[in-house]
Amino acid sequence: MSKKANCANTEKKATVLYAYVMTHDYGSAPCVDGDMLTLALCKGGKRGGMRLSAAKEVLAGNDVYVIGVYGKSLWGNPIAGAEYMPVYMAKLDDAVPMTQYFAENGQARGRKDDCYTVVNGTLVCTVKHDAATIENDIGGKYVLTSHRFVYWGDKCGDARGREVEKQLGLRELFNKSPRSYSVDRNAAKLLQLTAKWDWFPKTDRAVKLGAPINRERSKDKCAPDETCDKKPERKIG
Repeated sequence: MSKKANCANTEKKATVLYAYVMTHDYGSAPCVDGDMLTLALCKGGKRGGMRLSAAKEVLAGNDVYVIGVYGKSLWGNPIAGAEYMPVYMAKLDDAVPMTQYFAENGQARGRKDDCYTVVNGTLVCTVKHDAATIENDIGGKYVLTSHRFVYWGDKCGDARGREVEKQLGLRELFNKSPRSYSVDRNAAKLLQLTAKWDWFPKTDRAVKLGAPINRERSKDKCAPDETCDKKPERKIG
């Protein structure tokens, strides 16, 4: 075996953390259904945004985590003490092309984020979304999937969520400089924390603690007025 090949085989995975502020939680982004969490909508845009960036990390074989953070503007559903607390935290296991996920026999069928179909290889929106929202959706190119996650929803702000915010500095991160999302490509501390936290799954397991925060709208598949911000990436730290 060559020295180069040996180095390739012993190369350590990177631990990558993506964190973003959620402006709404209708149950479709993220979509928690059964034992799978998916992020198929929003966080895309012309340059691919967070979804495309995270997908590349997953496909490169890295350990990738995503945290959706409760934002001040989370549409008219104030939860006392929940600002900057995680709404969900997921260890990603795959990145599936949107055209595969939304195909006729794809994984999307029957799920809350089932908002597109594929016609002659092209994604076509099947619900009432405006052009900007469709661009944000399709720009992400991939659907992020997880079978190892904690979803707080309307129960965010509990002791576990406060510990995540405190240890990762989410309040300071987003309060100082509001942004669409942040990425830390050297998140070794997170790996240590997830090993320490007995409430975070160590293997594939879905932990659903609450319901969608915007639950009065969550019955509407892919809420028609969902919008996504398009601010540029900022690196944590």
